[in-house]
Amino acid sequence: MVIGDQEWLVENLKTTRYNDGSQIQLITDNAVWGNLTAGGAYCWHNNDESNKDKFGALYNFYAINTGKLAPAGWHVATREEWANLLDHLSANNYGYEGSGDDIAKS
Repeated sequence: MVIGDQEWLVENLKTTRYNDGSQIQLITDNAVWGNLTAGGAYCWHNNDESNKDKFGALYNFYAINTGKLAPAGWHVATREEWANLLDHLSANNYGYEGSGDDIAKS
């Protein structure tokens, strides 16, 4: 989907494998997740796999930082790209009430 001058996936990422086919570690224990100092991992919102389709997976920094998380031909958005998206949505009346930067529902 093109939004402004950027192209975005139309749904949240929910892969359990990197784009090279290797598996990403599933972590369901909050303490283990919080204490990881290396190694890519993912979980489901509230550790409930039924949230997969609605929210996609949640990935830690180490999974994102591999550069292998996004499908081939794509990449995880940078801070600058997220800021550009926010600016575009805010400037084009996609705020919750039709204006402003409260664009979470967009």
